[in-house]
Amino acid sequence: MERSYFDVLGLCCSSEVQLIDMILKPIQSVHHVSVIVPTRTVIVLHDVTLISKLQIEKVRMKGEQSHQNKWPSPFAVVCAGGSVFLKDYWEAGIIVFLLNISKWLETRASHKAAAVMSSLLSIAPQTIVLANTGEEVNTKEVMVNTRLAVKAGTMIPIDGVVVDGNCEVEEKALTGESFPVSKQVDSNVWVGTVNLNGYITVKTTTLAEACVVAKMVKLVEEAQSNK
Repeated sequence: MERSYFDVLGLCCSSEVQLIDMILKPIQSVHHVSVIVPTRTVIVLHDVTLISKLQIEKVRMKGEQSHQNKWPSPFAVVCAGGSVFLKDYWEAGIIVFLLNISKWLETRASHKAAAVMSSLLSIAPQTIVLANTGEEVNTKEVMVNTRLAVKAGTMIPIDGVVVDGNCEVEEKALTGESFPVSKQVDSNVWVGTVNLNGYITVKTTTLAEACVVAKMVKLVEEAQSNK
């Protein structure tokens, strides 16, 4: 089994999740489909020995092209049609107007969520500096209890605890706190926050995939998966 990720740039609102499910779930060897609207991401769990990521992508694109001409929702047709049948044209116009407004509000909210998620995903540094050797390595290669060097003006790369030095950290990206927070030995620090001054050595307490930012992204994914 393999988990493949797809970027769907045209995904703008939750109403299109059903369309993606309808296209991908009938594919043989696809066991689960998860759609994350804010990040415009589709996650597919499939048997890689029977169908590849490239084949799934081709099916998805072909299915979306066949559904480009979207019809109005049955609810809108029934409501507006019933009002016209009753010769209440003013009511029919109001129904169509309100449905269009609700669609616009949903799209606008989705775009705002996408911007927030994009900024959240971009705050986690991709590389770190080891305190013992000064070597720069990928954050995914760092194990728990590794000592990292964090200089002034740089981001905390992984969740950890300060074991040497002191500084002030800006945590606005995660907590919204506008004032810097003082950190010293035994203080907890989180990925994506900024060391404003001073030099500290941080001992990691989690892996990169289990840090606070990764947990926030996972919560969004789970929320989108629950219809």
